[in-house]
Amino acid sequence: MANQKKRRTLASAGVSLETLEQTTQRALDMLIALGTSPGPFTLMSARGYDAAEHRRGWALVQTLIGDPAEERREKNEGALAVAELDNWDESGLKLVAAGLTRHPEVRARVLAGLAPVEGPGAVLNVAALLDRLDAEEDDDAGRAALETLARRGLDAAERRRLRGLVQDAKRAAEALPPDFRDGPEYLETLLALRDWYTEWSEIARLTIKRRDYLIRMGLAERRNGSGGNGGSGGGGGGGPGVDDPTPFVDPRGDTPGAPADPARPGS
Repeated sequence: MANQKKRRTLASAGVSLETLEQTTQRALDMLIALGTSPGPFTLMSARGYDAAEHRRGWALVQTLIGDPAEERREKNEGALAVAELDNWDESGLKLVAAGLTRHPEVRARVLAGLAPVEGPGAVLNVAALLDRLDAEEDDDAGRAALETLARRGLDAAERRRLRGLVQDAKRAAEALPPDFRDGPEYLETLLALRDWYTEWSEIARLTIKRRDYLIRMGLAERRNGSGGNGGSGGGGGGGPGVDDPTPFVDPRGDTPGAPADPARPGS
């Protein structure tokens, strides 16, 4: 009990939810730059930034944003599976009822309480039917009934196909809890990513002097326009047209519910 980790809150972290949620894009920009540019990664590796730290940052970001392509694929497959099972369950149940006419006891067991339904309920219907048919493999009467069904068109291959559709439909429904962003895990992950980003962005500013690297990592930005008259603007090594942005997080001026700071990038 004493070792249970105490959950942090916005108040205890001294940061607003708006600022926390900005971390995701900023961390993503830095991760992409470090993952695709050998120069910045080499410089950061001298400070202990290695493949494990890179994976840790990616894991936090991916937890927050999910995998849109994968989620979209699973949702599409799930919608198609539900539609196909919905179309199948009425004719399928009738086929089982007719096909098991010569096996009345098995028919009663297999079809008890099942009736065609519309929509996602068809997934549960077909899943229950398949489970009951699988259970009939355990005795001679059941196996004989399944052999009859196989001759009528509901053979082992068709049952495997239907089972695959049921799995696709259930996977899509369970892909991501819809209330993830309302739960404590969301805030915990945001705070963990903020810690990761604050640490490594500060180390990067101390370590990397090439302004083009910092721009690539989202830690410096190019001004609009030509950057002035081209006089003394290049003294910092970045050349004309380049500014350092305001540091991302300033805990002293960022409290929950505080108004956005217009001087802070992204506010």
